Amino acid sequence: MFLRTAPPAPPAPPALTALPAAALALLAATAQAQDIDSIRQMPAAEAPGSGAGIVGLGLASGPRYAGADGTRTRVMPVLGYQWANGWFASTLGGVGVNLSSTPGLQYGPRLTVDFGRKADSDGALRGMGDVKASAELGGFVSYRVAEALNLHANLRAGSGEDHRGLRMDLGAAYGFQLAPGLRLRLGADTTLANQAYAQTRFGVTASQSASSGYAVYTAKAGLQDLRASVGLNLALAPRVMLSTALTSTTLLGDAKDSPLVRKASSVSGQVGVAYGF
Repeated sequence: MFLRTAPPAPPAPPALTALPAAALALLAATAQAQDIDSIRQMPAAEAPGSGAGIVGLGLASGPRYAGADGTRTRVMPVLGYQWANGWFASTLGGVGVNLSSTPGLQYGPRLTVDFGRKADSDGALRGMGDVKASAELGGFVSYRVAEALNLHANLRAGSGEDHRGLRMDLGAAYGFQLAPGLRLRLGADTTLANQAYAQTRFGVTASQSASSGYAVYTAKAGLQDLRASVGLNLALAPRVMLSTALTSTTLLGDAKDSPLVRKASSVSGQVGVAYGF
């Protein structure tokens, strides 16, 4: 009589929690915004206490500029590290420090870069001149209201021709596990901007009017846009994750009415693969 033994069970799908918390938060940045500037809204990871990092590659496709009817695709390095003392630095989230030691709450100062806008990136910008890249000093706060619900705000100052541009991003994200190794994220965000920022991005000065042919246009402060996003994080291995997202953006107010805007609503997408360590 032979004793039968059951075949070994197949390995369980990797769980997202196998990736260090700080690395998971940094990677999630690739899937929560519609362009490079807003990807940089990503704050620090969880409360200080342990260090973690990521290395990988991301691909983003979206409008050539806010309001363009043409698209472009860019490859982005995904590099980042958060130290145990709360400091973090990444190609997506900038440089800053999480001052909170409370789980579920993050806040602190942060330095990012606004990459500006090149006039030769789209024919509709001919004669408008470049918007120079600028360093932005700001801060972030993120609060986990419930296990799956997170509220966040980001303030960034220093962009625009006179470096007086100021904008605040407000949003909420809801995420939950669909299956082992697969997590869904839904998000809603909006941006408020002061007149200095709105005029730089959507206004037309007298000199720009003379060289571009657009009528003079003054863009005032207010809500700039509304964004809705859906993203998926898929664990390919205990420390390797694929992150994807689609974002729908609708310009509002003076931004929407700008003569530079060819298309007030747009859809963009991102995909990134990274290794957490």
